[in-house]
Amino acid sequence: MSDAPRRIVKVVSSFLQDRSFRVVVDGTLSSARPVAAGVPQGSCVSPVCYSHYTDDIPTTPETTLALYADDAAYVGSSLNARHAAVKVQRVLELLPEWLSKWRLSVNVGKTQALLVGSARHPPPLQLLGADIAWSPQVWYLGVTIDRRLSMRSHVRQVTAKSRVARALLRPVLSSRLPLRAKLGVYKTYIRPLITYAAPAWLALTSETSKTRLRAQQYLTLRTIVDAPSLVRNAVIERDLRMESLDKFCARLASNMFARADASAWPHVKQIAPWHARPPDAKRFPRDLLPDVANPPDLTPE
Repeated sequence: MSDAPRRIVKVVSSFLQDRSFRVVVDGTLSSARPVAAGVPQGSCVSPVCYSHYTDDIPTTPETTLALYADDAAYVGSSLNARHAAVKVQRVLELLPEWLSKWRLSVNVGKTQALLVGSARHPPPLQLLGADIAWSPQVWYLGVTIDRRLSMRSHVRQVTAKSRVARALLRPVLSSRLPLRAKLGVYKTYIRPLITYAAPAWLALTSETSKTRLRAQQYLTLRTIVDAPSLVRNAVIERDLRMESLDKFCARLASNMFARADASAWPHVKQIAPWHARPPDAKRFPRDLLPDVANPPDLTPE
């Protein structure tokens, strides 16, 4: 017997059973048809049901599982690349039984493995008897992560998207609309392309990459005000009272880490913690915070 309250069981049961749907084609409404699988789109109950459905997905103490909807990533770390691969392989060997139990399938051909660092690739990982190739970069939740954590590929992609969006919106940006309206178009349609998930990756980028990102805002603002070439970018931002891209991303990071640190869930509260500086002196995501002038020195002796 389940310990779940009866009212919850009734709600979930009514949510999953006796569902039907209709479609409209050229103004004609079809008759009702039963829904054989799936759940109503956009319902607040659907994510909860999915979370319970995947609650027992295999994990091990030596790996970390990052699970968002149907995107899953296992992370294993070690000073030795082969040891890290062994940790991930152990948890992959637990997956087939779980997949079979819940009648799920995995497209191994679309599954990728990424080795972060300069070490040579160990033997391929295996899942369901097929090799998982090591990739120089992977695309995860809209962000391209490369093995050097330079984020250069991701910066190239977001700047390309920004250029396309700016070209498509040029008739609006260069029109006689009020400045407030045109700035709103930029903040709504272009800036989110540049700063999506920035608190997670921007600190890893080089100064050259940051310059390319800033240029996307400068070019858009110049289009909006039709500024001559002699006017400095900083002057345009000041006169338009536009937050610089660096300050905007710092504010995003501040809000994100404030919510994370106030969370009751340990895996959220401990996101991107401070730890010993790596040999390559990579910056941490929390380095974006405006009040971090002197981060703690955790370099091992």
